[in-house]
Amino acid sequence: MWKMALTSVALLFLSCVTIVFSYSSGPPTSRCSNLLPGHPTSTGGSNPGGFYIYSDLIDCNGAYNASQAYTIRLQGSQNFKGFIIQARESGTSNLIGTFSNLPSGTQLMGCGGSATVSHNNGNAKSSVTVTWTSPASTGTLDIRYTVVVSRTPQSVFYANMAAASFRPSGSSCTLNSPVTSSSVASSSVTSSSVASSSIAPTSTPAPSSSTQGMPSSSSTPPTSSSISPTSSSALPSSSTSSVQPTNLPPACPSTDKTPSSDFPIVFKSPTNCDRASCTFYWAMGPNSVNSQYLDIYMEGTVDGWMAVGFSLDQSMGMDDVLGCKIENNAVTVLDTWNPNGYTPNVADSNSSAGICTHSTSYTNGRMSCLFSRSAGITNQGQDYNLDSSYYILRAYRTNSQPVVSFLYKHSSTPTPSSVQYNPMRDSNTSPSCPSAPTDTSAFPIVFKSPTDCDRASCTFYWAMGPKSGSSQYLDVYMEGTVDGWMAVGFSLDQSMGMDDVLGCKIENNAVTVLDTWNPNGYTPNVADSNSSAGICTHSTSYTNGRMSCLFSRTVSITNQGQDYNLDSSYYILRAYRTNSQPVVSFLYKHSSTPTPSSVQYNPMRDSTTPAPPTEDCPQAPSSDTTYPFRVGSPGDDYYFAANFNSDNSSFIDMRLEGKADGYIAVGFTATRDMYNADVVGCKRNPADGSVSVIDTWNPSTRSNLLDASQSGICRHTAGYSNGRISCTFSKYVGIIDSGQDLDLNATLYRIYNAYSSTGGLASEGLSRHTITPSFSSAQTNLLTDIREGRTETVDTWPKQQLLKTHGTFMTIAWLVLAMSGAFLAAWMKPVLPNGEWFIAHRILMAGSLIVGVLGFILPFIAHARSPTPGLISFSSDGKNTAHFVIGIIIMCLHIANPIIAVFRCNPKGEKRWIFNLSHAHIIGYALLVLSFINIALGAHLLDRGSFEVAGFYIVFIILLTLFQVFLFIIHAYNAHNAPEKDRPALVHSLLKYKYLFATSTSGEYELKDKNKKEEEEKKDTVKPEKKKPIPSALIRTSWIAVIGHLIAVAIAVEIMIILIAFA
Repeated sequence: MWKMALTSVALLFLSCVTIVFSYSSGPPTSRCSNLLPGHPTSTGGSNPGGFYIYSDLIDCNGAYNASQAYTIRLQGSQNFKGFIIQARESGTSNLIGTFSNLPSGTQLMGCGGSATVSHNNGNAKSSVTVTWTSPASTGTLDIRYTVVVSRTPQSVFYANMAAASFRPSGSSCTLNSPVTSSSVASSSVTSSSVASSSIAPTSTPAPSSSTQGMPSSSSTPPTSSSISPTSSSALPSSSTSSVQPTNLPPACPSTDKTPSSDFPIVFKSPTNCDRASCTFYWAMGPNSVNSQYLDIYMEGTVDGWMAVGFSLDQSMGMDDVLGCKIENNAVTVLDTWNPNGYTPNVADSNSSAGICTHSTSYTNGRMSCLFSRSAGITNQGQDYNLDSSYYILRAYRTNSQPVVSFLYKHSSTPTPSSVQYNPMRDSNTSPSCPSAPTDTSAFPIVFKSPTDCDRASCTFYWAMGPKSGSSQYLDVYMEGTVDGWMAVGFSLDQSMGMDDVLGCKIENNAVTVLDTWNPNGYTPNVADSNSSAGICTHSTSYTNGRMSCLFSRTVSITNQGQDYNLDSSYYILRAYRTNSQPVVSFLYKHSSTPTPSSVQYNPMRDSTTPAPPTEDCPQAPSSDTTYPFRVGSPGDDYYFAANFNSDNSSFIDMRLEGKADGYIAVGFTATRDMYNADVVGCKRNPADGSVSVIDTWNPSTRSNLLDASQSGICRHTAGYSNGRISCTFSKYVGIIDSGQDLDLNATLYRIYNAYSSTGGLASEGLSRHTITPSFSSAQTNLLTDIREGRTETVDTWPKQQLLKTHGTFMTIAWLVLAMSGAFLAAWMKPVLPNGEWFIAHRILMAGSLIVGVLGFILPFIAHARSPTPGLISFSSDGKNTAHFVIGIIIMCLHIANPIIAVFRCNPKGEKRWIFNLSHAHIIGYALLVLSFINIALGAHLLDRGSFEVAGFYIVFIILLTLFQVFLFIIHAYNAHNAPEKDRPALVHSLLKYKYLFATSTSGEYELKDKNKKEEEEKKDTVKPEKKKPIPSALIRTSWIAVIGHLIAVAIAVEIMIILIAFA
């Protein structure tokens, strides 16, 4: 019987704890912000990989007409399995417009509105065409997109790409024509088998892969299916017989280059040779006369040819190849194409178009050639746009070749560059570092700890901004009280892993600037492959435990797969190590978890400290002003409205009104949490009835505090009548009080329904609200919401109340019912020997199960309307996740234990001890311990940021445990002094096994024999006589001890429930 019980427990566990995650049916909404796939071993980055968004709208700089439909098509050089396409307002992360006409295999992602579309299956796709309809007013659009090529055997994807940065060849701006019925009908996902083709990208870094953060190589050429394009930027055909030259270049430019010129990109063999003595020499750089041309020079000891290729990966195939071929002792420059990597290069359809030959030479087996090639596309489908990043292949044939129109087989496998280069912009020679910034106090992005310190008095200080007069370098300054290091990281999300990290490390009292890479978040940062490349150190200092460093870092990528392009938006991580570190080449473990910025910043363009308003308060809005953005309606219990101030666009006019006697407020937060929120309130003074407008913030306490200054808030009207507070004011858009204000021109959650019956003086901040406020359904940009005239309703779903009820139910279920039932079973058997304890035990435990199940259901109901779809909301700090997982385990065990009890054997059965051991001492005590832990976690989650509830509870559990130990000792002592036959009934059940397995000797009492004898005696009696409590010193104190214990539990539970109710 006991085997059956254990089997049922195992099956119950398997059914309860199996949780499967799969993204093949579409990405979760947790990816709405960073658009990163969730593949556990993958890397991500902004790389096109041959995948483009085809749209006239994007080709016209994203400028759209009001309420107009546009065709958006995603297509690439090979099949893909997953994707995300997201429409954002230009320059922000605010989602705009709606996608429609979704073809099979796609779905709206649910990121708030209908501005994000993704896959809903893992089938291979070659293209996706959808319709995007613009908002009710004109504006500018950014399209961000992600493409997942494969998940196994190696994960390859291209993440969070800006469509405007990566344009396909042939793209041009036409009129933003509305979508016709025919184009709508063409919305499709093409999944046919693919044929060889090519795409001429404008910017093509390598794909992200799981291979040590470096780009992956492909031994097979990319492919694409044939498709009927819906825009002018259609993919070319790869058939050389049908490709016609397009975009013919202008007349050939002259060049000031000579063989001895300093080209920015140079490759030599051997690597340390001078040009004239090199066996092979390749050089290139932009033409100084016409920036649309690339100058190329090649020289080497060959009788066949030399060539340079531009490739999407580090292997041959799908490469644009420029060669100098020797034939009849003359040198000819050829523009060729390598279609697959295993057949000879073929000459472009018009191999001389876009080629300007300046000089050639072939003497005594030494060949040289100097020519220019148009950077644009001349032969569609065979040329790449050279103003983009590629691996550069160098190849040659030393022997003469047959008289053919192409480049015959090379002498050895071409050599690829280790990283990608943009031949029109990059350099592999040592660039000259810029001069040091003259003013280290004028950086636009500054982070300080503590937040209100001056630089010299800050414990830690980080600052950065673009190099004055140069868009190619970012200046970075760090200063702090450390003996180890300080660092700043650029991250795609707010956690560690896949981060570009710049650090200043102290070693032997000297400071070194390092360019490092954090590959996964749980191992130390590693130095970049070339950790000094792109780093220009200006000054460093380390004196009396105070470190500072000033340096510049190139904006572009130096170490492919380890650097990010810094002219983009990232979360900025700040980290440090106060203690000295071992002598290692990387940044050793930080002193505390790095702190991420609350929003993303572009370090080359953005600022954390915009200039405060210098103007006086703007003109007040008229009484009949129409507010485009509204929450609720005038006369509702809560109403909030906003509009641009007509006098000064740096201010937003706001109106608040509602049913309140103390205050009414609206808040702004980056994390959907009230803590660290920027809150503006209209507060009534009950002494004189006046209403003030105050700017406050929530520093993780129960009451909001006043901002350091009240500038940026302009009160226009305020009043109180018939139990309603109303006020109109203007708020400055930017940040005035750093760490207390939030930039309203950012994507934020808003806090509504915040009011209280308690008012007071304006100098006292805001007291605790009457009920828990509600949040906006999604993060949006208030300025965009005003432009688009959006309205919102106050979410009255009682999520917080349901969660508090859950906490109350679980407290009753475990601290009252389950604890009392366990105490009866553990201590009351000697006092109630006729089974009364067992009746009470069953009633209490059954009640505990019923109340526990009801409490278990409540969080699922509470999260049913969460902005993050799903029943349970997980968090990166682990508390929610741990609470959820432990709760599942507790509920499974709680259900299993009475099932086991149903199948228990006879109390006098030989195997009864197995039931007692599993039911009471393994599962029973495991349930109690886990419930104690989970209630502590839940109490802290309900009152996050404060340990009032959890702290009290922990103290209570410690005292309760000590009380149990005391009872255990007292019972053991009294059992020791009791008659031998009474000892098993007096000791705690854990000690009964000592008597159960006792060895029988002459004159000793053995429990087994006693049980058998009593059982035989019972058979001879019709009705057993009621047992009396065992007379001993313990009995005289048992009832008092247990009653005292239950009183203590009741008091503790009552206080816990009160605290939870007001949390």
